[in-house]
Amino acid sequence: MSTLMDYVELRGDLTMLQSPFNEVDYSAFALLSYIDFAPVVTMNSEAKTIREVYQQLKINDPQLDFKNQYLALLEAMAYTNRYGNILVKKYFSETSEELIQQFAAVTFILEDGRVIVSFRGTDHTLIGWKENFTMLYQETIASEEKVVEYMNEISYEYDLKSIMKDPFYGRNIIERFNKYRAVSKQLPITFVGHSKGGHLAIYAGTIFQKEVYNFDGPGMNILLDDYEKNKDQVHSFVPGYSLFGRFFEHKEKLQVVNSENSTYKEHAVFSWSVGIHGFKEGVVQEESLKALQNVFEFLDGLSKEEKKEFVEAMFKVFDELGVKTIDDVRRINYHRVFSGIDVLIRMDSKTRNNMIEMITILINEFK
Repeated sequence: MSTLMDYVELRGDLTMLQSPFNEVDYSAFALLSYIDFAPVVTMNSEAKTIREVYQQLKINDPQLDFKNQYLALLEAMAYTNRYGNILVKKYFSETSEELIQQFAAVTFILEDGRVIVSFRGTDHTLIGWKENFTMLYQETIASEEKVVEYMNEISYEYDLKSIMKDPFYGRNIIERFNKYRAVSKQLPITFVGHSKGGHLAIYAGTIFQKEVYNFDGPGMNILLDDYEKNKDQVHSFVPGYSLFGRFFEHKEKLQVVNSENSTYKEHAVFSWSVGIHGFKEGVVQEESLKALQNVFEFLDGLSKEEKKEFVEAMFKVFDELGVKTIDDVRRINYHRVFSGIDVLIRMDSKTRNNMIEMITILINEFK
């Protein structure tokens, strides 16, 4: 059965004029955001083609591991007619423990002038996962605020930044931003992202009323009226076993796709089954819905303050275990396990069981 990498190889000879982009193409751009482009593409550097980016990354670091699935995707796309000449620009990445923020974005300019803005999902840092969980008790997260800042920077390309600074367009930044949003509706932008990146794409699409491709990312818990207005432009895809992609409210229809993996590992877009014109349809797996129901029933019984305490306690367990990154999970110091167990023992049984379920989800995601 074919997957994304097979699709890139088989369809790479066809330009987007010969065969228009579909959801599989957009998923490739969503996954490219996981690459660290900083050595060759920054917010201030000139745009480079995907082919040039690949070549320069190899020259800059001959030891770069192109067996890494994201770098392998870049390599596969680099010398194709379909993707090789697409421009890459405005790469930005920032992680802050203080702000509980892990954010990255990159912009692609297609040969017909259309723009794809890709937001990174949760990376190898645990701070990224902590930011995800803050959505349970905060109206906005730090990365959502970064989306607005990033798009403000992108506006340089369209002479819109003056709107954000000029009092003529409004008495305050909110009024100016609304003016900016009105003008930006004319820009040919599509937002894409996987996991948390998909959520950020929905957030951006809601603000700017633009097309969105979301790959197993959570919905929204704010701006629901604007979200409703834009729902026809939101294309969300989830595997049969989806947890994160079903969190929060989705105004749009979720399109279920088949995966060659099972359970938690279906979250990986590289495992999704692909046909000639798009992803192959899958079926919802009941066990994922049961797992979600258990989590939701627990969370629905908590106040915002209790949810915050739950999240803080869960990540305290990881702190006790010395876990900061995915690699730390793989090499937990078992001398510290007892400290983590001690934190769990002091909880009531219901909270402890739900926390173990959450931690199990995270650890399986890290594998």
